[in-house]
Amino acid sequence: MAQPSERSSGIVIDLPLMAAATGLLLWNYWGYIQPQLMGSEGLEALVFLVFKLNSAIIVVSVLALDNLSRFFRSAMLRLVFRGGIVLSLVLIYLDLLIYQRLRIHIPDAIGRIFEMGFREAPGMLASTGLSSHRMAFGAIVLLVTVPVGGLLVTASERWLRSWHLTFSLSGFLAATLLASGSFLGFLLTWSRFYPNTYTNLAGVLPVCPAVIGQPPGLDTLGLRLRPLHSGAERESLLETISVPSNSLPDIWLITIESLRPDAITPQISPNLRTLASDALPFSDSTSAGNGTQLGWYSLFTANNPLSFRLTCQSTQNWGATPIRILKKLGYDCHVYSASDLSFYNLERVLFGTNRQLLSSLIDSRSLEEMSPSSRDEWITSAAIAEAARPSRRPRAFFLFFESTHHDYHWPDNYPVPFFPFPSKWDYHVVTPTQVSGILNRYKNAVHFVDSLVGRIIAELRSQGRYERSIVFVGGDHGEEFLEFGNMVHANSLNRSQTATPMIFKPSGRTAPALPDGAVATQMDVFPSIFWHLGIETGQLLEGRPFWTRVPPFSLSAEQKGATDPNHFFIYNGEWRVYFRYQVSNPLIDWEQQVLITRVCDADDVPISLPAGINVRTAVLERFEQGLKTLFIMGRD
Repeated sequence: MAQPSERSSGIVIDLPLMAAATGLLLWNYWGYIQPQLMGSEGLEALVFLVFKLNSAIIVVSVLALDNLSRFFRSAMLRLVFRGGIVLSLVLIYLDLLIYQRLRIHIPDAIGRIFEMGFREAPGMLASTGLSSHRMAFGAIVLLVTVPVGGLLVTASERWLRSWHLTFSLSGFLAATLLASGSFLGFLLTWSRFYPNTYTNLAGVLPVCPAVIGQPPGLDTLGLRLRPLHSGAERESLLETISVPSNSLPDIWLITIESLRPDAITPQISPNLRTLASDALPFSDSTSAGNGTQLGWYSLFTANNPLSFRLTCQSTQNWGATPIRILKKLGYDCHVYSASDLSFYNLERVLFGTNRQLLSSLIDSRSLEEMSPSSRDEWITSAAIAEAARPSRRPRAFFLFFESTHHDYHWPDNYPVPFFPFPSKWDYHVVTPTQVSGILNRYKNAVHFVDSLVGRIIAELRSQGRYERSIVFVGGDHGEEFLEFGNMVHANSLNRSQTATPMIFKPSGRTAPALPDGAVATQMDVFPSIFWHLGIETGQLLEGRPFWTRVPPFSLSAEQKGATDPNHFFIYNGEWRVYFRYQVSNPLIDWEQQVLITRVCDADDVPISLPAGINVRTAVLERFEQGLKTLFIMGRD
């Protein structure tokens, strides 16, 4: 009996897989492609189709090239290509492991290294929790995968042919994608009932987000982000700011890493709790996102977090508009940070290319040899010393505390009140039984930072400056302890990772009463400060004074490094409505439609609307006024 031909049997086996892969991808994308194609013409439709089907093109191309390689006369070329297929499978497995630990895929990680600079690569590698020996071993495995994998596949094919069997590695790759994609397609049907299950598996299963697309959502909404002011518009509006004749108060703006609202208690943070009794009584507060860069950006620019990438990529680096206003008013601005302010180039974006808006800046780059808690103590002492110096000009102090970032820190001799706690822990692998001890460690770190804030408040009181100073204390984002199946932050958009306290103690001018259910958001902090200074910013800033935000409205986005977020929610203290752009990597300034994916209550529990109630209509009834301040409402 003649042996089966490698060419014919391989092609016959792979053709059905190619057809199935293409069919599944087309079927899953059709709901997104059809409306776009119906409203597009010519080249625009073709470009959109290619962009949407990029994963289908990759899968089919791999299968086609593998079959064509069977006709290559060069044995070396066949060997290299088959080794490349083995490398693809290895990378899929590594991507699974990396995503489970860091909630980031390999291409995104590489992109972030390019965005942040290669000097950030060691830090990203260290955050995986892998030892240097394991990393070195992994690098060696990747280097030898192509030649060794190619040889093993070739030897396996020859051995199988002797038994009248045919083995196709590219077919196995396609089958892997098809199996995981089909399983995710099954979950897609039930995504309304199990949204977290779908989202988690979509991120972990091999290459499935690209293969299966996003959930169809509950409804669609036509939204296009309002453009930021052009340079000329901003300069013209800045010219309208007039300097008041009265003396201006000092400003203290303190950001505490990963601060949760439930950490503001007499037991955990007595000084912050006392300060809160002198502050505006917000019903709720939420950060601009689940990552530091979005919180800092929205706080200092008074912009919504969706415009983060647009501002960072701007070639006009004059610094954040609120800081420029302070400079025009005659403020000396001093920055004391235990964190690295070069993070995502925020130092340049917020304070100007050459720090031209600042009188001084100290951050962790100047304190590299110190622990986080030592850096926090140092910046506290430095800020207090500067505040004690006589000055004829008003001053603004910006402090960034780091000790409350995981793994949570305090000095060795600090008398911590909460026990027991682990001496060290790995946030990548945490079980429910470990959470109480880790939470105690977090509370101890907050207690320590609270003592530093207490030192500042005590110094202001002793100098007679407390009543005459504007003091704001808030977190950059929240922190999660498995409430939604995750740890820490920057890996999921939910209440725990975005809820953060905002304590705003005004000075002098009495603010109007806050509206019922007022929700504080970082975007509104500087507009509220300027109101107290007697400065009307008008349309210069996106943010508004807290008491003018009627009805309550806030927006939080899921961090994606320096790229545009594709997932965000809006919140009014009662409803939390989640949206997702229809592509994984949107261009915010071009996207015109979003999917409403979930409607939840304040605790992030999904809401079931009564029969006959249209989701879009219900959302617009509660949020249309707030949405119009940030978006241009368009066709759905």
